[in-house]
Amino acid sequence: MTVFSWEEITSGVFAKKLRDGGFCASAVATGGFDGLHRGHHAIIESVVAFRNSHPGTAAGAVTFRHPPKASLGARSYSGDLSTVRLKIDTFAEWNLDFAVVIDFSADFSKIKGKDFLSILKDSCSMQFAAAGSDFRCGYRLDTGVAEMAAYAAQNGFAFVVVDDVLYGSERISSSAIRKCVFDGFVDEASRLLGHPYTIDCRDAVLQARNSESSSLFIARGSLTQVLPAEGKYSVFVQSADSVRFESVLFAESQFLRLDIPPEYEISGLDRIDFKLKI
Repeated sequence: MTVFSWEEITSGVFAKKLRDGGFCASAVATGGFDGLHRGHHAIIESVVAFRNSHPGTAAGAVTFRHPPKASLGARSYSGDLSTVRLKIDTFAEWNLDFAVVIDFSADFSKIKGKDFLSILKDSCSMQFAAAGSDFRCGYRLDTGVAEMAAYAAQNGFAFVVVDDVLYGSERISSSAIRKCVFDGFVDEASRLLGHPYTIDCRDAVLQARNSESSSLFIARGSLTQVLPAEGKYSVFVQSADSVRFESVLFAESQFLRLDIPPEYEISGLDRIDFKLKI
C-alpha cells in the first residue's frame, strides 16, 4: 500500500503513480477513521468491493494525520484513539491500495466541501466514494452526505452512505470507544473496535527498567492517544524487535508501568494491546 500527502494529490503526483500502477480510476473512502472501528471497516469494505468488481480501479482512504478537532485545539477534544502509523497498518490489513493522509491546517480548513470533492474526482479519477452517515467536510462543515450524494449525481460518479454498525442497540462510534477507554473498560472498547485497543509506543518516552521490579515506565505525556483510567490491566506487548509477550500494565497518574518478564531483554517498545482491567 502506498501513502500520499494532500500535496501529492493536488500536484498530480498521485495521478501519475495511479497510471504507472496500471489503474485508471479510484474508489475512495473518506473519514477521520480515528481508532478504525467496525463501522469504519464497513466503509472500507464497500470501496474494496467496488474495486474488486471494477478492474483497473484502486481502492483507498482519505483521512487525517490527527482529527481536525485536535489540529484546531478544540477544548472538547480529549485525544486520539490511534496514530497515523496504526491507521496505515490497518488500512493495509484491510486490503487498500493507497491512503491519503492530510495534515489539517488553517489553509486546508478553508476549502469548501464541493471543492474538496472536485479535487478527488479530477486528481484521483474517483469513480466511487463512500462515507459514514455522520461524515461532513469543507469550510464550516458545509458538506454532508446529502450534499455529497447530490454532487456525485451531478458529476458522474457513484456515492454510497454506509449504514451505521450497531453493538446491541447502540451505534458504534469513536466517541463511545473513547469513553470506554477513559473509564477503563478496555475489553468493551475492543468489542466496539473489532480488535484490541492498541497504544503505539514507538515514540514513547521510556524510563530505564528498574532492575529490582523488572518494570518499564512510559511517560503519559509522551503519548498522544487516549489512555485508560488508573488501574491494573492485562496486556500483550510487542517490543521494538518484534518479540511479543503477555504482561501486566499499571496505569498510574504520571506513567504507565509495565512489568517485563525476567526472560525478556527488550531494546524498546512497539505497541501495547489491551485485554482487560484486572
